Amino acid sequence: MPRSALVGFDRASLLAATLVATSLNRLFVKMAESVALSGWAGAFGTLLGVSAVIWIALVVLIDIGGDGRGPKPQKLDWWLCGSALATCLLPTGWEAALALLLLSLASILRFEQGSRERRLGIIGLSLTGPVLFGALALSYLGPQMLRVDAMMVSLLSGLPGNGNVVEFADPTLNPGRQMVILAGCSSFHNMSLVGVLFAVVTQLLNVRLSPALWGIAAAMALVTFVINCARITAIALMPQHYEVLHIGWAAQAIAFATLLITGMLVVIGALRTAKVQHG
Repeated sequence: MPRSALVGFDRASLLAATLVATSLNRLFVKMAESVALSGWAGAFGTLLGVSAVIWIALVVLIDIGGDGRGPKPQKLDWWLCGSALATCLLPTGWEAALALLLLSLASILRFEQGSRERRLGIIGLSLTGPVLFGALALSYLGPQMLRVDAMMVSLLSGLPGNGNVVEFADPTLNPGRQMVILAGCSSFHNMSLVGVLFAVVTQLLNVRLSPALWGIAAAMALVTFVINCARITAIALMPQHYEVLHIGWAAQAIAFATLLITGMLVVIGALRTAKVQHG
């Protein structure tokens, strides 16, 4: 890294550092819980309880932020970034998440298409999905979302369900027990990460968000929902494999496959769009 990156900020690198700081501040509670539950070794093995997609987005923010050799921050930039960083001193982390949202929106509105600052704002805005809006959606719309999950599982499996509860296929294997779909297992759980992955790839390649790319984003969300529904349905149909499908190797393999499929969709779409736009 050039020495200039360590001794000074340009406008883009100041913005990137602020977006990373506010994101990490909101994620701190989750990281601390991961360490408390699993110890340092176990927590690092699970990336401190934070999705690899989010860590990649934070690295990309730093990369796009550059080496400090661009236009220097103006007074407004210092005020905006300084105010956002000040929220990191507040106790709950929600303040930093709101600052992340407002600073990202301001960057998208202030700077021109293709600029580093606007690209950073788009990635920052995508991060508000998992760190802000995802949690709010589960808090205020959780019962309705979980009912949709149970309805889809019942439809796919043919098993009876009520609310967020679905009967196991063979109750003799789990006498007196039913499958209760909770927020952490919802098919909507990883939907916000699709937006982060979409933003990271498109802004790394610096392509305009065309209607075709938005269609790919919708396809990524649909693929994620369908795969998650299929996993929950498999748990209902094969309760004897509950642990392996819920948190075991099969669950991890399904999560990796989902990331691989959605990543391939957006990479192929973005590369084709870049060829049209820049070719």
